[in-house]
Amino acid sequence: MIASSSSLVLSMANYVRCHCLIQMLMQGVLQRLAEAKGAMQRNVIADKGEAIGKAITILSGLDDCLNKYIDRAMAGNLDGS
Repeated sequence: MIASSSSLVLSMANYVRCHCLIQMLMQGVLQRLAEAKGAMQRNVIADKGEAIGKAITILSGLDDCLNKYIDRAMAGNLDGS
């Protein structure tokens, strides 16, 4: 019983860590988009492009980690397919 309880705790801890990491990455995307918006308002095109590029890089990394074999319907919804 102790082994299965500790396995459950470890599994839950891994889930929480993954969830927190995804949340942090999405916060980074939102921050970069806010930076891009500010650059657009200031008419600083280079900064806008750099911020959008960083947001796309983060989103691309998240997309690469998406397991399309576990839940194809959800992955398709997230992937836009």
